[in-house]
Amino acid sequence: MSGASSESGMSKRPGPSVQEILNTDTRPVGAALRENHNDPLGDEDLDRTRYFSPDFYRLEADRMWTRTWQMACRVEQIPNVGDHVLYEVADKSLIVIRSTPTEIKAFFNVCLHRGRILRETGGHVSNLRCKFHGFTWRLDGRLSVIPPRRDFPQIDEQRFCLPEAKVGTWGGFVFINMDSDAMPLEEYLGNIPAHFKPWDFENRYIAGHVGKVIDANWKVALEAFLETWHVLATHPQVLPFVGDANSQYDVSKDQPYTSRLIIPMGVASPFVANSTSEQEIFEGMKVQLGRNDELKLPPGKTARQYSAELMRERMSLYTNGRDFSAASDSEMLDALVYFVFPNFIIGAATRTCCIASGPGATTPSKA
Repeated sequence: MSGASSESGMSKRPGPSVQEILNTDTRPVGAALRENHNDPLGDEDLDRTRYFSPDFYRLEADRMWTRTWQMACRVEQIPNVGDHVLYEVADKSLIVIRSTPTEIKAFFNVCLHRGRILRETGGHVSNLRCKFHGFTWRLDGRLSVIPPRRDFPQIDEQRFCLPEAKVGTWGGFVFINMDSDAMPLEEYLGNIPAHFKPWDFENRYIAGHVGKVIDANWKVALEAFLETWHVLATHPQVLPFVGDANSQYDVSKDQPYTSRLIIPMGVASPFVANSTSEQEIFEGMKVQLGRNDELKLPPGKTARQYSAELMRERMSLYTNGRDFSAASDSEMLDALVYFVFPNFIIGAATRTCCIASGPGATTPSKA
């Protein structure tokens, strides 16, 4: 955890804290990374049935996935009117579509006539037509075609519109919420929009998209990315250059839908710090930097400081000369992991990985 709490009686973590590590950075560290909130939320065991009970799974499907904001896609995936993707979670399927040049809608992916799905894949369409009987809706959800119309005198075309979910956008991401009474996305995200202002996510793009089906409860898959306790046993090879037990966890009662994890890089784990030299730390960081040469750590510099310099050079090369000279060492190296309940994990600063997990097909992306 990020430090001792008088309420919990826990002892302080071994080694320097994240904030103490940031004090040694060669550039000023922004206010967002200087925040440190760890409100005591209790340490009672969770009921293990939450991870395997069919009844609890159904409760999640009925009461949680239908009432939370979830990242569905990136804006650049649907740039033109008629472009759309499918967002599927649990037993729900939605068509996330650009309905006008300035508006994105999310329709429940079901025909109102006989319940067949309207779209089997994403792509581009000029309307939403059911393949079963030909009922057709415009891109704004209004009914346009009933074949043959005379057989359905009871249908009020003004009211026979496709049901919608709420849509919100932030940072180039498109979010949906199936609850018509849901709070605004901006309120749900808490301090994330303010924290991310320096990192310009609106102008980022998907560089790779990987999806994997895991034979496990969705929470098991997701929670592995929200803690560093597993590093000692699962990834012991990174201990010489990852401060696993030094990580900072930020949780706040005032922002119940978001949290943050900061994993310091370029410093040795407290488990091996006493037996690891700065050069050995740097050797591990070279792998992260894509270097396989005989480069040595210059005198008077720590492995963290020099690795940040090399990362600035590398990122400038990869971004056609963009200037990273003012970016802090933390922004260049550390894993800055933000979580939006229930299933969206986004990495901040220069190195970005976004993960979405759920009981069904979701849209993980890497920007």
